[in-house]
Amino acid sequence: MNVNDELYRQLTGYAGLAALVGGRVYRVHLPQDPTLPAVTYQRIDTPREYSHDGESFLVHPRFQISCWAGTQSGGEAVANQVRAALAGWPDAYGGAAFVESQADLYDPDTAIYHIPVDVVIWHRE
Repeated sequence: MNVNDELYRQLTGYAGLAALVGGRVYRVHLPQDPTLPAVTYQRIDTPREYSHDGESFLVHPRFQISCWAGTQSGGEAVANQVRAALAGWPDAYGGAAFVESQADLYDPDTAIYHIPVDVVIWHRE
């Protein structure tokens, strides 16, 4: 397993989030004509830590978990469950998960609300 697979499993296995989006958790992008609400996730970057002795194998990738909905309140409800799923993630892939930021976005052309939640997962490779 890798951190992407574990993140997917954590998101889809969290009861509060599953109650809102079912199995609609996708990597990188939504399918064409998606059913909402839904969640996408993507890795933004993967900084690695080094010591004077070389590579430490400690990494802290940043993921953006995007919450998509037809209403602002629907998007906020999904974002709340994403934060709860990750803040309560025991032993996140052998490390720790930290929710760092959140924003409110809206696309008037599609009338879709987008709430990106940034999460950093520290772990060893």
